[in-house]
Amino acid sequence: MVHSAWQFIVATDIVDSTRVASEVADASALWAEHDRAARDLVRAHGGREIGRTDGIVVLFEGAAQARTFAAEYHDALSRLSTPLLARVAIAGGTVVVRENRAEDIALGAVPFEVDGPVLPIAMRVQAMCGGGQTLASVNLKADGSGQRLHSHGLWRLKGEPAPIEVFEFLGTGTHPRRPRDVEKAFQVERIDGEWQPVSVGHSRLPRMEGRFVGREDQIRDIGDRIEAGEHLITLLGTGGVGKTRLALQFARCGPVYFEGGAWFCDLSAAADEDGVLQAVSQGLGVPLAGADPAGLLGHAMAGRGRCVVILDNAESAVQAVSALAAQWRVAAPQATLLLTSRTLIGVAGESAVEVEPLTPTEAGLLFEHRAQGAGVTLGDADKGSVPLLVDALDRLPLALELSAARTPSMSPAQQVAHMRERRRWMTAAGNVQRRHGTLAQVFEASWLLLSSNERSVLAQCTVFEGGFSLEDAIAVVHTDGDWVGAVLGSLVSKSLLRRQGNGRLGLLQTVRDEAEAREEVTPDRTRATARHGRHFASLDERVLWTAGFCDLDNLIAAFEHALARSDHDTATKALSLCAEVLLVRGPVRRLRSLALQALAVGDLPASMEAEVSRVLGNALYALGQREESVQRYRTGLQLCASSDARGLRIRLACALSTPLARSGQTSEAMALLQRRDEDDALLDDPVRGCALANAKGAVTMAAQSMPEAIGHFERALLLATAAGHRRWEGGVRGNLGGALYLSGRRAEARHHYEAALSIASGIGDRAWAANAQCNLGLMLLEDGRRDEA
Repeated sequence: MVHSAWQFIVATDIVDSTRVASEVADASALWAEHDRAARDLVRAHGGREIGRTDGIVVLFEGAAQARTFAAEYHDALSRLSTPLLARVAIAGGTVVVRENRAEDIALGAVPFEVDGPVLPIAMRVQAMCGGGQTLASVNLKADGSGQRLHSHGLWRLKGEPAPIEVFEFLGTGTHPRRPRDVEKAFQVERIDGEWQPVSVGHSRLPRMEGRFVGREDQIRDIGDRIEAGEHLITLLGTGGVGKTRLALQFARCGPVYFEGGAWFCDLSAAADEDGVLQAVSQGLGVPLAGADPAGLLGHAMAGRGRCVVILDNAESAVQAVSALAAQWRVAAPQATLLLTSRTLIGVAGESAVEVEPLTPTEAGLLFEHRAQGAGVTLGDADKGSVPLLVDALDRLPLALELSAARTPSMSPAQQVAHMRERRRWMTAAGNVQRRHGTLAQVFEASWLLLSSNERSVLAQCTVFEGGFSLEDAIAVVHTDGDWVGAVLGSLVSKSLLRRQGNGRLGLLQTVRDEAEAREEVTPDRTRATARHGRHFASLDERVLWTAGFCDLDNLIAAFEHALARSDHDTATKALSLCAEVLLVRGPVRRLRSLALQALAVGDLPASMEAEVSRVLGNALYALGQREESVQRYRTGLQLCASSDARGLRIRLACALSTPLARSGQTSEAMALLQRRDEDDALLDDPVRGCALANAKGAVTMAAQSMPEAIGHFERALLLATAAGHRRWEGGVRGNLGGALYLSGRRAEARHHYEAALSIASGIGDRAWAANAQCNLGLMLLEDGRRDEA
């Protein structure tokens, strides 16, 4: 007999059942005790047992019975001879029950079987639970027993066509806990008309402007390939065809959930392996250190498990990307490398997805959406010209966006006529050449509609690398009377500049290439390059930390351009700031290359050569080349003997003291630092004073003179706090914590370790955060506080 009705399924699962079974003396007795308690509750509340996991699966006719069973089940587990924790899920819906015949049951068949979508929903929701938690896929109103109901929002469950709302039952005094994102269930929110995974801090993707149109088949194709075990996928296509947007759309809204996150790495500025490593380091948020940065990134990807890493514009450094991708595939087999490129990278196992122009319908829809974004609602006459226009534009998304941005001043019909006049020469060209010609032609049409001021500003914006803020533009871009922010806004509205998020703007590489080729604005760009260098070289190093190192590409460009035009002061300052970032985020090899690039110029001013020697020494020391670093520091000190180099002498002395102290030469190291006291007094610079006091503390700690070390570190902490330098404050607190720990003052040491961890985490210094966390954990472990450790 078969019947169906709206019923409720409760699915339970014991937390850490395998560990529990290995630790208790008689596991079978414990499971029997569990089964007896659970079945007594099933009988008491009129349920029917329909399956077993580590826990039990029960069918109830009413919501009240399901809810009460769940609450009493948790309570019963807490009173077992060995208390247990369980994950409990409740799902409601139409359930089909098929009763088996008595003669079949006599032969071993189960009394009845359950079908319908409710059971898989219950199992998906159960996987989201934490220990001791009850989640429900339906709104089961709490009764008067003290239970409360809390909504955790909408979640997408694999196999379900639409998101479902998930609720948690809370007892007296308990607080809601966010369910876990798992492979088959993750939280979503509606953005621009699409359901997208809610960011919980483990992804890094740039914001996309405007609605995404089409490509559903390709998004499914990418997902199918990943599910089939393909984890190196290249989206292959010409410039402007929409490869980057497709990759981002898949990462956000595709059918595959990546519990390890989605990470975007822009390789457009990378020309070699170090450039690729730098871009991936920034994209993953992983600082590079040591002699094997590629291996470190591979470990980082592996640690994230099932994740997707987008390598955008891989054609910029094909050979480097090819070698690194092959290495990372082995190191992180669960990670998916999703590349966008105009050419294959040639690695075994590479799977190519050819990204073709949009279909006519998709192209027309994209054009209409972008025209609406420009403030134009197309009438019937305009709509009649759209198919002709999108076909003339080869249905390339970038060309469509640029064209749609011109609709306020040029109707689709006018654009079609304009395109026909200028296109005859392309009719014999091949597809790729013709599409490139289409983009050039569309950009030319957009360029002609710009004012002379807008053209100049767009050309000046090409001097930025990796994006820029409004403040950067005000300092670098000069206009003919108009406020620069207004001109930037106009260029954004015409799709020539893109919003990158966090208030930053940038250019697509295709637009950059075309704008850089405009000879009439070359003088404007040349002057902007000089202003760009001076602006970024003048940044306070504290700004780098608060801004999250987003301007590293701009700093490197400022250094290289200044070096090329013999602007030694700008080049030196920019290199010093590059060092602040690269020594923390890596790759350190890139810093070594920049310093060697400066020395190769020859005939540098003594002060610049001394600073370059310090930077190179720091890079060599970080790479494990300690003897070479000491030689560079000593060279730097010899070069900056003049009285106007006091700050540099302090920095060099502090740098040299570290390898000396660690090799046991503490007396020489301290004498070197004490000779800088006069420089420190004359400078009256709290940051330099902090560095000097911290270095003295490190040397005296290496000499096992803890009271003296503590005094130096406390002075350094006061100076760092007075200067408002959060990174120095965090670093000094970590060092002070170490000296206090070695002095037996463990409570004070813990306070400073915790403060150092909080500061380092807040400013994104993961290396110092890891150091503080490790020290704190080891101290707690020694104190017997294993769980806290």
